[in-house]
Amino acid sequence: MAEVYLAQKLGDEGFAKWVAIKAILPHLANEERFIKMFLAEARIAARIDHPNVCSVTDFGQRDGTYYLAMEFLHGQPLAGVIRRARNFKGIPVKLTARIIAEAARGLHAAHEVRRDDGTLAEVVHRDVSPQNIFILYSGSTKVVDFGIARSNEAIAERTATGMLKGKVAYMAPEQIRGVALDRRVDVFALGIILWELLTGRRLFKRENDVGSGFAVLEAPIVAPSTVRPGMPVVFDHIVLRALARDRNQRYPHALDLARDLEAALANNGVVAGIEEVGELMAELFAGEIEERQEQLRMFANTPIEDTPLLAMPAVDVTTDPSAELSRAATKIPVPMGQSDLRPAPIVAPPTSSQQFFTERQPTQHENQAATDRRRGSLALLLLVPFVSIACAVIAVVLLLPYLRTIIERRVVEVQVREVRVYADAGISVTDARRVVIAHTVPVTAPTPPQPPTVTPPRPPAHPTFVRNGFLTLMATPQADVFEGSRRLGRTPLTDFQLRPGQHALRMVAGNGLPPQTVNIEIRPGGTTIRRIRWESNE
Repeated sequence: MAEVYLAQKLGDEGFAKWVAIKAILPHLANEERFIKMFLAEARIAARIDHPNVCSVTDFGQRDGTYYLAMEFLHGQPLAGVIRRARNFKGIPVKLTARIIAEAARGLHAAHEVRRDDGTLAEVVHRDVSPQNIFILYSGSTKVVDFGIARSNEAIAERTATGMLKGKVAYMAPEQIRGVALDRRVDVFALGIILWELLTGRRLFKRENDVGSGFAVLEAPIVAPSTVRPGMPVVFDHIVLRALARDRNQRYPHALDLARDLEAALANNGVVAGIEEVGELMAELFAGEIEERQEQLRMFANTPIEDTPLLAMPAVDVTTDPSAELSRAATKIPVPMGQSDLRPAPIVAPPTSSQQFFTERQPTQHENQAATDRRRGSLALLLLVPFVSIACAVIAVVLLLPYLRTIIERRVVEVQVREVRVYADAGISVTDARRVVIAHTVPVTAPTPPQPPTVTPPRPPAHPTFVRNGFLTLMATPQADVFEGSRRLGRTPLTDFQLRPGQHALRMVAGNGLPPQTVNIEIRPGGTTIRRIRWESNE
């Protein structure tokens, strides 16, 4: 609903400070609903004073256009960082924890905004997503865009019935159901971003908003370590608590989420501050940093009357922002390994930031060498099947005489055993050998009576190991699940182990709904997924 310009705030004695001017779009300047949203953003943002929130320095109207003057952020949105990181090793787990912790602290500051009488304004961002978390090149994290934030002061700005505000794939269940919202909505959204950064996958994103909404309400939420083996299990507990669909089981404050993430790093002796995030940004955006600095120098030295209006190209508002992470998360993030769990050694800092940038930029020769290595690897992969076949043929030729000797020895051993049996029965060795070799010559010699055969008892069979199966069961509404008198739990059940075979499960939802019995077959080692919608017996 707005466009952002780069500007300078000028003062006496050559004072100049870069700011960003957010102006409502001209074709929306006369629409009352957008103006009220813009004014609500100005009122909320002006009350927040925290290093992890983009600050607002001025608000006004000029020639019928409302505008906000905001802190100029020299960096990239988190969505852009994810997109760039796919060409590197992804965002390391320890830096993911630092970024989300900083964003959580900024959101907590917004949640704690108070009115003039000292009571909470009950601010809720409602649109926490990778597009609205900004990472500065220095490593700091900022929460931006309170354009659809809600507070109990914004009486004039209410969401119409049936209208959702925000990105569905980052909404909390209560936000989709349309019930009363509180700060825990933003905690759930941060939990989604944390899960996606840790696993490199989208959690609730589907083909359309309807599918994403159903996924938010009912799709299984698995621990990150099951998707990304080797992930420290401490993050499983943090993520699953932030993503509790029952908000009473969720973190009550974003600050609690931040403290748990920071404790997980500190307890493992991991160093992950804003300086380390800044090093990652320098590695990912070295070219952009220098280019932006050059632009700022050029604009600062240009007379005002000759400076063209320039919209900042940081975010493309014409694209679907919800699809950015799915396009960017093609590279699985680096897990926290043993090297991350040891205290970082103290090393001398680089002599200059420019040297750090230069050392990390591949040269043209290195790029060509990498291309040659990829071509050589492809050629080697194409040769592997032919080499394997040739080795197999050589092995057969070399082993054939040995195999023939083993087969002949085996035949002789069988013949000797059969000769011994016939000899015991009173047949001459010559006749027995003839029987063994000819196979079709009948034996006419009388056979003496054989003693009764005593069958030795068979040893007890070893117990056969049967693999259990897994059941994922969802129900609308939620229900308690029983098998006989045993209570399995309450839906949604995720990867619940059951023995293979048929199971009759009784589901009790309460609220006057009759119990239902569902027959489910569990396959050994397989996963059965069932989704039950309640049906009345009337």
